[in-house]
Amino acid sequence: MRSFLESLGSWNVTEPKNGSIKTKYFVVPPLNDTQIPYTRVNHNKYMVTDKAAYVGTSNWSGDYFISTGGVSCIVKKPNITDPDSLSIPEELKLVFERDWDSSYTFDINTVEQPPYCHDNK
Repeated sequence: MRSFLESLGSWNVTEPKNGSIKTKYFVVPPLNDTQIPYTRVNHNKYMVTDKAAYVGTSNWSGDYFISTGGVSCIVKKPNITDPDSLSIPEELKLVFERDWDSSYTFDINTVEQPPYCHDNK
């Protein structure tokens, strides 16, 4: 996983146009020293842009979309006039920012292996 995340960061060197890619680990600590595989994970599969949100069930690898069935939807940002209402893309952006800035995230460039993370290949 680490080599994949590092490869994303290499775009900052090869393609430094109008943005950058930042990568972090998101690690949820185990509950009461319970070692049950694939529990207490954040397994979200969504993307938010300025105008829409994509939400799906498939992992984001090329072979997953070819050999596995899944469901996804694209939700466009509507024109909402109620200042107290948020669109689905706006709500997903807040969820992402909450997770990105949480104490469960670790910058890949400053942490060799985050706590509780056993798959660091």
